[in-house]
Amino acid sequence: MWLKAKNRHNSRGGLDISGYEEQKLENLKPSSTKSRSKRSWFIQHIRWKQLIILWVISLIIVNYFERVKPYYTLKKCMWKKWEDWPSESDPHHTVIIGDPQIVDEYSYPSRGWIGMKITQFFSDNYLHRNHNLINRVLKPDSIIFSGDLFDGGREWNDTRWIKEYKRFNNVFNPLEGVRQFRQIPGNHDVGFGNGVDFAKYARFKAYFGDADEVVTLGNHSIVLIDTVSLSCSEDENVSKRSREFLDSFKESSPYKQHPRIVFSHVPLYRFNEFQKCGNLRESKSKFPVVRGKQYQTVLEYQLSTEILNNIEPIMLFSGDDHDYCHVRHPISSNAEHTQDKFTFTENDHPGVEYADEVTLKVSSMTGGIKRPGIQLLSMWNPGGEENLTWKSTHSGLKTVDSKTAKTHLCYLPSGLQPLIHYATFVALGIFWIYVCSFNVNLGRRLHSSFKKGLQRFVGILGKIYRGGSQSVELPHLKGKKPPSLLKRYVDSIIIEWDIERENDFTTFLANSFIFVATLFFTLLWYFNSI
Repeated sequence: MWLKAKNRHNSRGGLDISGYEEQKLENLKPSSTKSRSKRSWFIQHIRWKQLIILWVISLIIVNYFERVKPYYTLKKCMWKKWEDWPSESDPHHTVIIGDPQIVDEYSYPSRGWIGMKITQFFSDNYLHRNHNLINRVLKPDSIIFSGDLFDGGREWNDTRWIKEYKRFNNVFNPLEGVRQFRQIPGNHDVGFGNGVDFAKYARFKAYFGDADEVVTLGNHSIVLIDTVSLSCSEDENVSKRSREFLDSFKESSPYKQHPRIVFSHVPLYRFNEFQKCGNLRESKSKFPVVRGKQYQTVLEYQLSTEILNNIEPIMLFSGDDHDYCHVRHPISSNAEHTQDKFTFTENDHPGVEYADEVTLKVSSMTGGIKRPGIQLLSMWNPGGEENLTWKSTHSGLKTVDSKTAKTHLCYLPSGLQPLIHYATFVALGIFWIYVCSFNVNLGRRLHSSFKKGLQRFVGILGKIYRGGSQSVELPHLKGKKPPSLLKRYVDSIIIEWDIERENDFTTFLANSFIFVATLFFTLLWYFNSI
């Protein structure tokens, strides 16, 4: 029997081994189809429908927070909504950026390498995205930075500083037709006063230009002054150029043919009991008048008085503090510190009796305030200033009017809110994958509860809809009629979760990884496509 089964002779007398060959081929099948089985596992266990749904939802969320909301937030600040010039006017529009301070190791010294890279990834995008949307939506003629371009700039050696300089230029890329003025140094860029290192001071000016200059924009003299170097009293190499510049405004300076607007990194000295910042300041405490290592929150009183009396500006803009503050300074060489000296009327003239100072909100999402912002400046000086009127008679305003120039606080979209939504969506997405692939018992219970709830909801909608017109019927999830196209979509996309037959941790990990990677590359595309 065995010979008949296994060793049958063929018709020629030879041994018939066809059965053996068939058995051998059968044994070889698993190894020859190994790659095919891997592909089969990939097809069966990667939950494409679920991942596509998650990707579509992520695309909607990311597009809203990276394009739609920033666009309409800036749209609220359109010039025509607040500048109120005559119809025939052609004003010069300037955007003022306060303390971008691109994040580096000196910003958060306790964070690890990964945490720092994630922080830079999102904070750089926030600044870069807003910078480009400001150009597209507001279309300014010029952009002026108020200092503190870097955070640890005064600490870096030349090699690292140049690397950060290139990064800064990538974040704040050139804009066609827009003049950018970046030469005002902050204390984070070069230090403050006697702490300024001359070599780093010279390095900053070599790459960004000299801050001590006047440029004419919109028939106004824009005075860019380096007050961190001007505050130095020990090294003449640091302060000499700034001192000569300030002194050049004494008596009959050619710069005074137009109204003057001063830009300084450090705010002017103020008396908190008389000069209130107003309700737009987030902090409810008084404006700090303190000093410390490599910083001083206000200039010395004598230097502040020199700037006011020598230049006689109609407006001043300062940074450093990160929070909004609008105060009014008297222009007088004999200023007495009394309430009357800080009280102004409609008959007082900006640039003669007083000057408005606006301390800027920080423009970065990492600046320590809830609502970052930019300052808009509109200038129109056609001549015949005696025929122009202005409105502001007190401090703390959102729109400040100084006859030939008006400035307006423009809030930027929240930098933290999108991150909260992204993190929440990732958590919910991973949980959905988890209950469909690993904790399947919980998934079935949730699926059953969700399906019943959705059926009741659709039923209520059907009753409401049929109440208005008896001839219209809404497809029901349990109806006997053939399902409509909408119902098939609801069944296949929303209701049918396609839960795994048994717990599969590998499926959960693989799908979670693809989901997170897809969201990351979606964000990366949005960050690099503006």
